[in-house]
Amino acid sequence: MEDAAISPDGSSIASVVHTNGARRVFVIKDGKVLFNGASGETKVRAIEWADNDTVLVTSSATVPMFGFAASKYEMSGTIILPMRAGNESGMVFSKSKGIARTTRGRYGIRTIAGRTVGYFGGIALEVDGFNTRWRHGRTTLYAVDMASNRARAVAQPAQEDHYRDWLIDRAGNVAVFLDVAENSGV
Repeated sequence: MEDAAISPDGSSIASVVHTNGARRVFVIKDGKVLFNGASGETKVRAIEWADNDTVLVTSSATVPMFGFAASKYEMSGTIILPMRAGNESGMVFSKSKGIARTTRGRYGIRTIAGRTVGYFGGIALEVDGFNTRWRHGRTTLYAVDMASNRARAVAQPAQEDHYRDWLIDRAGNVAVFLDVAENSGV
């Protein structure tokens, strides 16, 4: 077993196991398998519960990047695995053309008006008709409805050459943010 997480109500276990040369994601509730799927070639970095019915699997992969300083980068992504019929599965941001399909950190999970909302860092893209273009690599904070996988921006990225971190309060608002200059650390 590489990683495991217990659901908030304690009735289910999600785990990443390596068996017969392959990595698999298992979800078990009351001794019954709810989900059993291969994780593919990506490197699974974490498995966790967003709520009692939603598993989040974060993985990374080395991907080619053309026109950047390096030819390859390690990019992370988070997959939503619903255990409740009717909820959307897929990569966080996959329904949002204006956001790259990579996650740059998770800043909390909150229940807002009865809905589970995840707060993830993402890379905003310029959208021009059917095309998208890279704006910059700075992280924007998004709120993602876990049942529908719909995202909305809740905080802007830091200025050039700065890193930003956020803390989210119970109501789903940015309570505190921290900006750090990459050159000086201030």
